[in-house]
Amino acid sequence: EEVYRNLEESGRLFDGEGNFGSGVTISDTDVPRGVRLVLEERLNRISDAGRKALTVAAVSGRHFSFELLLRVADVDEDTLLDVMDEAAAASLVEDISKGREARYQFAHELIRQTLLASLSFPRRQRIHLRVADALREVAGDARVSEVAHHYYQAGAAADTATTVEYLRRAGERALRTLAFEDALKQLDHALEVVPDEDQDARAQIQVLRARALRGSARVDDALAAYDAALEHKLSDTAYETLLRERARLHVDMYLPTPALPDIDELLERARSRGDQAMELNAQLLLAEARYRISLETPEVQQPAREATERAIALAREVGDQRALATALLSSTHFVDYWKEFREQARTNLGEARKIGEALGDQEIIIDAETMALRVNVFAPVELNIAMEEVREHLEARRDPLRLREHLFWMIGPTRMSGNFQRSVE
Repeated sequence: EEVYRNLEESGRLFDGEGNFGSGVTISDTDVPRGVRLVLEERLNRISDAGRKALTVAAVSGRHFSFELLLRVADVDEDTLLDVMDEAAAASLVEDISKGREARYQFAHELIRQTLLASLSFPRRQRIHLRVADALREVAGDARVSEVAHHYYQAGAAADTATTVEYLRRAGERALRTLAFEDALKQLDHALEVVPDEDQDARAQIQVLRARALRGSARVDDALAAYDAALEHKLSDTAYETLLRERARLHVDMYLPTPALPDIDELLERARSRGDQAMELNAQLLLAEARYRISLETPEVQQPAREATERAIALAREVGDQRALATALLSSTHFVDYWKEFREQARTNLGEARKIGEALGDQEIIIDAETMALRVNVFAPVELNIAMEEVREHLEARRDPLRLREHLFWMIGPTRMSGNFQRSVE
């Protein structure tokens, strides 16, 4: 009741429209005075060693392991065992041990926040640093997000390069699991910490941020992230990565024309250095961009096909199987322009799918499934089932751009089958 009243009086319980506010968190300043006094009285009943150990545990989080606390609390094992027994008897913590690991949690978040409120800012930072270092020893890479959090909270007490590294790694892990909002949080923190003069590192983080923004369907923000990074003086590698990523996003958004200057510059740089791998990546982008332009400009159909055939040849020459699969899949679009190309398209599609299966690459397999709908001849009922299966797969992967492209393509076949309501949906 006290917490509820405190949030209401501070204007954080409801938003401007009278609805419960989202993202309300309990920080140490949110513990009402009356509640804090009661909790302080309970905490004063335990030993000094217990109070100190629990304060360190409070910094580590609501849940903590005995092993981690032993490494951080600066007490011997027997003393810590006594402390935890004392805290459990006082109903300050609860034993939540599972399996072979001894674990505890605070009986209530307000107890933890009251302990945190007793710490000065620099002392709290240094405990965060000790927790981060201990987590690295105990868990390695298994808990990279927690390590990143504690290094970030350690502020100036932590090594800047180490903090940025773990925040970046945490962001990359979140991206791999499609947790785009969490990735943005980690990467925004990294951008806050990385020195202004380290422009390559900032550019690398902006690339990752843009991928997270794209995954969250915030495409304009993603393009703005690329543009902001390109304003700085960068190494060739960082500059070319940004050009490629920005061109990729433009092409994916069916805005191929703005991508062409970036692609042309990438091709020129690659050929001047004799870098076939870089040339191949740029050639793949060019093929896709020209195909998408050809959808509205028929005279670009032949140049689009030539660009794709060049990409296939270059991929075989370089020996890049994934790039080859991508180029082969791209070539299947041309059944829309040349009916006699259907048989070759089926051959290319089959080769691409085999590559995807051999590599265990789900993106290639999904794209092969999508293109099979266009290349192969289905009965209406079979086509509708296959289209919906691909749609469900894309929704499960949270891939808004591929999903949008697939839904756009579904409109025609769905309408032709007489299912007008589904076509509108």
